Amino acid sequence: MNGALPLDVLSLPLDGLIALEASAGTGKTFTITKLYLRLLLETGLPVERILVVTFTVAATQELRHRIRTQLEAAEHWLRGERLAEPDPVLEALLERQPDRALAARRVRHALVGFDQAAVLTIHGFCQRVLSEQAFESGQPFTAELIPDGGALLQEVVDDAWRAETYGGEPQVSPLWVDWLRARLGGPDEVAKEIARHVGRQDVHVEAPDAPGDVGTLEATCEAAWTRVRDFTEAEILEAAAVMQPSILNQQSYKPEQVAARLALLRALRARPVAPLDPDHVGVLRYLSAEQLQRKTKRNQVPPAHALFTCCETLSTGLLALAEAYARRGAAWQHGLLRDAPAKLDARKQRRQVQTFDDLLVRLARALAHPVDGAMLAAAVRARFGAALVDEFQDTDPLQHAIVRSVWGAPGAPLVLVGDPKQAIYSFRGADVYAYLGARREASRVEHLLANHRSDPLLVAAVSALFENVPRAFLLDDIPFLAAAPADADRPPGLRIAGEDAAAPLRFWTVPRGATKAEAKDRIAAAVAGEIARLVTAGTRGDAVVRFG
Repeated sequence: MNGALPLDVLSLPLDGLIALEASAGTGKTFTITKLYLRLLLETGLPVERILVVTFTVAATQELRHRIRTQLEAAEHWLRGERLAEPDPVLEALLERQPDRALAARRVRHALVGFDQAAVLTIHGFCQRVLSEQAFESGQPFTAELIPDGGALLQEVVDDAWRAETYGGEPQVSPLWVDWLRARLGGPDEVAKEIARHVGRQDVHVEAPDAPGDVGTLEATCEAAWTRVRDFTEAEILEAAAVMQPSILNQQSYKPEQVAARLALLRALRARPVAPLDPDHVGVLRYLSAEQLQRKTKRNQVPPAHALFTCCETLSTGLLALAEAYARRGAAWQHGLLRDAPAKLDARKQRRQVQTFDDLLVRLARALAHPVDGAMLAAAVRARFGAALVDEFQDTDPLQHAIVRSVWGAPGAPLVLVGDPKQAIYSFRGADVYAYLGARREASRVEHLLANHRSDPLLVAAVSALFENVPRAFLLDDIPFLAAAPADADRPPGLRIAGEDAAAPLRFWTVPRGATKAEAKDRIAAAVAGEIARLVTAGTRGDAVVRFG
């Protein structure tokens, strides 16, 4: 693939599955508009049957504008008018049309009916199919569409949280409630965590090991904690008195260290519930009989006191309980994640609502139906004779399954446009392996390699940085393909006072060991300082800042 050739958009066959890979600035939208116009002119498909799918509303608006502008330019050229901006590719495409009168009629018809153009988000496409093909999909579109199910999911989690923390019989241990709050935060935090997984068709939830008998451990810890809290100040002073420097290791039990631990113990005793925090358990462990025995000097008798024995019982119990609670907490979250989809669906049915993600799920299920799925796919192909899917690196297995089910048939024109390098970041729930799977199914893989946006020197610098790095994007299936500047002879993009502003690619560093907050502050200050320097240079005397 490293020897990939640039794409000739005019010679690309318009059939089958084509994967078109493009980096930022290499003319993705330009290419999509040319392919759209070719489909319109060479296959005779009207605008309502050429599907263009992208992943945001803003992107659909931009694509609609660019496609319409392309159609208007084509109409002007076919009338014999000069184009406002030269477009050699468009002119070559129109010149090769065997029947220019027919081409002009098709373009005019497309402009007149452009309000019907099928430029949609993936959710908009699913919604249209489910409503237009209600019989074939078996999904009457009567429910109200809501942006997301976050509020409904929060209700499900709130109910589960209340049942777990305020249950009736047997009585919920305050230790368990305390652990849940400390580790999981609360129902709001739990809902945020599981929201990333609920509804994902490709997620397999593994059941954790079941916790052991936590009831006995809870009773042991609660009894030991009660005993620790019952020790009087006089008894604590007695315990302190026997922890003499002459008999204990002074690396661990200096008088000031002992005093600090005892002060922490006094503060902890104000709590109604035994502490499960590791640091607090560490205080109890420090004062335990077993720990004191290990830290007693040779030939000395370990200090003894009932407080030390009780701290050992409590700390040992709390450590075991924390481990059991970790398993119990994982089991609870597993059950919540397992049951949440069904409970969400029940709420949605009662309230007659559905979310955008539900549209994807329902269409995918309808297409996967063993009997009706093929009929639905055929109906969608008849409705949309060709499809161009932009930003395909943002796809996930569910979206890929929908596209494959509809246009997987031989000969159906399907162009997937994406940047695999972006797929590794999973920006919008994307799955890089879903993208790579789709690319492997393609009959052709083409590349856009001319960068029209960046400064030629910057393009060369980025190439120098990546092209000699093996597995630059971690996966063998995503090599680095060096782009070439579309106009290598243009002057540098940024000049100050008639001179090149700086090296095209520079690295700013922060000191080793800086915290994330410190790094953010330094970066913000550096960027602001650089902007101020350029603005000052651009307004002082004959110093000129010129972009482009």
